[in-house]
Amino acid sequence: MKIVFDRPTIYMSHPIRGSNDDLEGNTRRAVKASERLKGLFPEVNLYCPGEHDLSLQVLWNNGTLTVEQIMEADLEILSACHGWLFYYFDESSGSMIEAKRAYELDLPRTVIVSDIAKLSTPRLRLMLTPFVIETIERFRSNKNEQQI
Repeated sequence: MKIVFDRPTIYMSHPIRGSNDDLEGNTRRAVKASERLKGLFPEVNLYCPGEHDLSLQVLWNNGTLTVEQIMEADLEILSACHGWLFYYFDESSGSMIEAKRAYELDLPRTVIVSDIAKLSTPRLRLMLTPFVIETIERFRSNKNEQQI
């Protein structure tokens, strides 16, 4: 299956289990941050695995899927994106794998180590606007290449 996004799309890596093994808490924190960023930057799509991970986690808990299979799917989605953001609030081996792929793809990349919920709107805009612009340019460049 070939994934093609019709708008500039940023993949937001974040801890799922993390070092604290708090799947629910980590996912809730990432989803809340994702919602805030989507409100601040409506010109891009933001793909947050935590927003789509519940069925995968059920299958993983039932032994139907492996962590490797879930990572394979996440990396395929990441490969279709135009930018990569790491919301680093805890250790995450999966995010490190995604970071390596984002680097290999030469995607625009950024890391946020601050608590997104506590950052002011002007600060978030200042931090992320250049990255969002670069992501949009990557999308446009890819779109132009596909039309040639």
